[in-house]
Amino acid sequence: QERLSDLAPRDLTDVVWALAHSGVKEASFLEAAGRSAKSRQSEFGTQELLRFLGAFRRAGGDAAVQAEMASAQQELSYDFPALDGVQVTLYGETPGQKHSEKRRR
Repeated sequence: QERLSDLAPRDLTDVVWALAHSGVKEASFLEAAGRSAKSRQSEFGTQELLRFLGAFRRAGGDAAVQAEMASAQQELSYDFPALDGVQVTLYGETPGQKHSEKRRR
C-alpha cells in the first residue's frame, strides 16, 4: 500500500481489476487505492478512469470516492506547436455537475 503512488494509473487499475475479478476482499487496500487514484486523477486517461471506477465498484470500493471521482471535471490540454503555440483545453463534466468558472474563460 505504501508504494501505490509508484504505480502508473494503468497498473493501479489492473491491480484493482484483478482484485475485483478474483473475489478477494481487501478493504484496507481498496481504501488506499481509492485515495491514491483520487489524488492523481488528472493522470488517468479516460479509458483508465472508466476501467478503474468499474473495477473499484466491483471490488467493493467506497461508493463516495467513486461518485466523487466520476463527477469531477476532467481537463485535457493539447499543444499545437506547428500552429504558433496554439493550446486547446477541453473540459468534460457529468450531467448535473456545477459549472466551473474556470471553463468560461
